[in-house]
Amino acid sequence: AILAIACLVPRTWTAALSVVCVCCVLSAESQSRSLGPVTEAATAELLASLGPLVEEWISLLRSTSRERSPGQLDAVLDDLGPLPGESRPNARALWVAGLINPLPALGVALEVRPAALMAATADERIRVAEFGLRDSIQRLRSPGPPF
Repeated sequence: AILAIACLVPRTWTAALSVVCVCCVLSAESQSRSLGPVTEAATAELLASLGPLVEEWISLLRSTSRERSPGQLDAVLDDLGPLPGESRPNARALWVAGLINPLPALGVALEVRPAALMAATADERIRVAEFGLRDSIQRLRSPGPPF
């Protein structure tokens, strides 16, 4: 785990959250108590829905010109790397939290990183990420400032 963390030293402040997320995932997934594979059908469906929701969120952010600086979203996506697969529920949920709440902030989503990091199970973490993503999509669809 230490080798993996050393390879993820952030190039920018935006990348700092992805390092925190990866560290937490490595730590959390090493504990087998309740962070094992997703087995419930509802949770698996929710996990699968994150991909299309992420695509919708990215499209809305770009089409509404809500970036605070030019290229901000591209920089965030470069720092986070690709969306983790459904077989890695903790990493996938934390990636979503990092996307909608990057540093510096986009200002279009509720702050979900603390709740995602503190969630006791992968199921809770996925639900936090999904809630934050859906809420932000609604905010992006509404005219005017998101908050």
